[in-house]
Amino acid sequence: HKAVFSGNVIAKQGNISMQASRMLVFYDDNAGAQQNATAGMGVKGISRIEAEGGAFFSSPRETVRGDKAVYEVNQQQIRMDGNVILTRDKNVLKGSQLTYNLKTGKSVLSAGGGSGVGASSGGGRVKGLFVPNQKGQ
Repeated sequence: HKAVFSGNVIAKQGNISMQASRMLVFYDDNAGAQQNATAGMGVKGISRIEAEGGAFFSSPRETVRGDKAVYEVNQQQIRMDGNVILTRDKNVLKGSQLTYNLKTGKSVLSAGGGSGVGASSGGGRVKGLFVPNQKGQ
């Protein structure tokens, strides 16, 4: 129950988009079954998408870049790992891992302190550049 896509892969759902050089899509026989039961459809749904090779996520409010991403469809949550850059309006944040809840719009950015996989080179700190809104000049 898995499909592998490679090249310039783009996945869209509504007004969000995920892009990477390789995506693994995991299907679940039960995902979406309740939604489709009333319509008499026995459709397999997507339960998880793993994106590797320069993962990029965008929504109307922000964009996120990272080395890889995992989209847990049922939990409506995306986790980005490795050299994460979050851009919201003109504000830019950098860290090693981001968890984004699509339902609430809340994101949590953290930084690793070691030299292991996914650790940032910033000494375990989240770095940010905040640009205040300018009103009337």
